[in-house]
Amino acid sequence: GKRHQELRVRDLRFLALSALNGVLFLHTVLLSVGLPLWIATRTTAPPVIIGAILVLNTIMAIFLQVPLSRGSSDLLSAGHRQAWAGCCLAVCCLMMALTTRTGTTLSATLVIAAVVALTLGEIWQGVGAWRISYALAPADQRAYYLAAYELGQTAVSAAGPALITWAVIGNRAAGWASLGAIFVLTGLGVVLITGRLQAVTPAETVTSQG
Repeated sequence: GKRHQELRVRDLRFLALSALNGVLFLHTVLLSVGLPLWIATRTTAPPVIIGAILVLNTIMAIFLQVPLSRGSSDLLSAGHRQAWAGCCLAVCCLMMALTTRTGTTLSATLVIAAVVALTLGEIWQGVGAWRISYALAPADQRAYYLAAYELGQTAVSAAGPALITWAVIGNRAAGWASLGAIFVLTGLGVVLITGRLQAVTPAETVTSQG
């Protein structure tokens, strides 16, 4: 009936959000594989900066996780957090693309700016993902829904390193620019879907984790 059709459409949107979250989750692969490989092989930045950016990422994540998590009280605000994540990750990509034609000092500065943007994206991606997955998971099927939502991240963890190495680093600045555009479009896609779901999802479900 109509109710069954509404649930089916809602579930399809949930799976779409899982896939889009997986794209944003590429920040983990960028930090662990993409940026170190790019810095070591495509820039004049000193190799020591690879360790420094990992420390910077960790410190920022520790101190900013709680402050940046505030204000995400409903499904649409969670969607906006993921859109912010997409924009931050796009800025990271832009900064990395610019390092192809810069000297040692400027390259190092751009790399640090890229990691700051990436870390902000990492935090907002996580905040948005947590809220979206719990808000849309029925209480009696929560484990099933949360497992389904994790599929996007699992797929990226498996395929991401090869994707970043071949498609992004292999195409240099054009690869970074393309990835940045994908991040922005992904964030916009999350906002569009969560906006539609917000209108049809009971308020008590959306805010139950607040």
